[in-house]
Amino acid sequence: MTPHPAPAPQRLSRALTAARHFAGLDPAVGPAVPAISMPMHMGLDALSCVVTAPGAASAVFAKAFHAGALDPFTFAGAAEAAGRAGAAAVAPRLLEADAQQQVLLFEPAPDGVRMALARDAQKPAVKAAIVAAKKRWHRQPLLTCDLSPFELARDYAARLEPHLAPGSATALPYKGTVPFAGLTEWIGRIGAALSAAGVDRTPLHGENTVSNVLLDPGGAILLVDFDRAVNADPLYDLGALSLDLCRTEEERMELVEMYDGRPDAALLARLKLYAIVDDFLWGCWALLAELNPAMNGPEFFKYASNRFLRASHNLGAFDVALLVGKI
Repeated sequence: MTPHPAPAPQRLSRALTAARHFAGLDPAVGPAVPAISMPMHMGLDALSCVVTAPGAASAVFAKAFHAGALDPFTFAGAAEAAGRAGAAAVAPRLLEADAQQQVLLFEPAPDGVRMALARDAQKPAVKAAIVAAKKRWHRQPLLTCDLSPFELARDYAARLEPHLAPGSATALPYKGTVPFAGLTEWIGRIGAALSAAGVDRTPLHGENTVSNVLLDPGGAILLVDFDRAVNADPLYDLGALSLDLCRTEEERMELVEMYDGRPDAALLARLKLYAIVDDFLWGCWALLAELNPAMNGPEFFKYASNRFLRASHNLGAFDVALLVGKI
């Protein structure tokens, strides 16, 4: 039987002791990034903090994953994507990856860089810079792992269904105007339609909230959190990004035009379908987090409910039955 992993703070301490960056030094761990699910999504699946030491070449940003937080993604996949994204100057550079302790050490962001807010990202120039960074990542060589959003949806749904059944001893709350089984069926129909139409295959970012964008005073941006980066349809990233950046049909088409160079009704349809899929996936993820003793907390219920409610709403608002015929 595999032993239960040690808590993240213990594994972080071990990783820092073994880190080449701090060899012979006494690293000091700074305050952890607060775990917040509402109104933003940050610090939820790992203990993240800045680590310093007198005599070190620089501080580092450390990320120690909570046990089970990445499942079914892997630490190896997260480390590969982080290394590739840093080398491509799309993200902060990865300095070290400790597979045994499940810890990543990154070069700190440059001075003056801060987390973007929704009001920043909705400015046309910043929005265009975010889309351009996603596109640069999509043009990178393929990663080792392929995992479509629909394979992930089936995995999450299979793990959740026993906890949503009436009378379950480990019942979890589901709130959505469309029942979970019905929402799952719609996700399957969307997947079948996209598969039949054919999709591209590129590296995805996979975590498209605005809180995963770093912005400098001049408007340049970096992306962070490539922990769930796999090869799949790049329009997934655009659809997920639209949830934070777009409020109207015109703004969604503007996002398509920024990405593809021209307005395209078929790409707009894909964007809207993937927006629904992204809400479903993160709603499932948040409920499953409640089953993980290393992560659970009441905010996950609220986060899951909001995601499921928006997915349910957009099924009707986007007229999905019509959209699948446009792709």
